[in-house]
Amino acid sequence: PGYGSLRNFIFRDREELLRFQDLVRVFVKATRMDDSTEVIDRSSPAWGSNDGQKFRSDSSDSGNEEKSVMEASQAKSKAQAQHIAELVMQASSAHHYFQHWSLYLERSRMIFWDEYSAFENDELDYNPCTSFCDKQLMAFDQVIIPIGRTIRACGVFEISCQEWLEFALSNRLEWEERGTEIVSGWISEASLGGEASVHHTCPEP
Repeated sequence: PGYGSLRNFIFRDREELLRFQDLVRVFVKATRMDDSTEVIDRSSPAWGSNDGQKFRSDSSDSGNEEKSVMEASQAKSKAQAQHIAELVMQASSAHHYFQHWSLYLERSRMIFWDEYSAFENDELDYNPCTSFCDKQLMAFDQVIIPIGRTIRACGVFEISCQEWLEFALSNRLEWEERGTEIVSGWISEASLGGEASVHHTCPEP
């Protein structure tokens, strides 16, 4: 009840309320950056150059043809806008991959220690000391770079999306060359009682 004014500002009727709820669910799902993450495909019907049949009215009344075309166009625009928003949410959940190497490395180090701390407390079923390096490369190849390329293909963010993709590709190459050495350094810190106390033993670098 205390948020009535806010709700009235966001949506005007029940139809918009249901649409808002649906968008929230979609965006929350889009922030899940794990092995099941699906990258929005620009070749989907929402982006196609075909007749947009997916979004057309089933009306066969020729007198309503113009209205049907307009509704189809509006539906297609809404679908495209939703796809772009999903991409932005996916990218924001992994923003450090798309930034300068130093920022990517700083954030990756924090993630490593978070995972290692969870592993120590038996809250994680894998040891980041042995899997972190490969998981980073897998993230680049299966999620990050495809997201970057799809955002670029949408043509919405102009030069910025090209910069994001270039940073991701550069970081991927740098991590492939130096990742094992970097993680070995973090493992050495753990073995010496660095940012996390050692209950489980990391393999020697």
